[in-house]
Order: sequence, then structure tokens, then C-alpha cells
Amino acid sequence: PRIKIKTHQLNQLLGERILIQIDSWKEGNTYPNGHYVKSLGKIGEIETEITALIEENQATFYPFSPLALACLPGISNKD
Repeated sequence: PRIKIKTHQLNQLLGERILIQIDSWKEGNTYPNGHYVKSLGKIGEIETEITALIEENQATFYPFSPLALACLPGISNKD
């Protein structure tokens, strides 16, 4: 949903994909109230949109262990 926030950073946040925390949604209000948490980057940039999907789905991932990486086949430059 759209979320109502107050900020002194409006000019810096325009065009940014931002993470917002919902604080309350009072009965009768059209929109919830929230606050700015962090900027994820410029809207439309692939890294920003990937980060937004990861945040939205609360996905966590960790680097592969050396043992897992050792199982990968080598990469050759053959055409």
C-alpha cells in the first residue's frame, strides 16, 4: 500500500527505491504511517530492483563455502 511518511530528505529520496517501516494504521485512515529506513538505490536499476525483491521477500543467502565451490566444474575459454 501507499504509506504516509514525514521526511526532511524529500529531494534526496525522489527517484529512489526506499525501504519503509510501517508504524501504525489507525482506523479510518486511508494510508498507514511509517518511517524511512534506507535507500536501496535508483528506481529501475537492476541491482536496486534485485535488492528490493530480496528485501520484500525477506530472503537471506550466504556465500558458498570453499567445499561447495570446489565441486564446481572448471571454466574453459574454448569456443
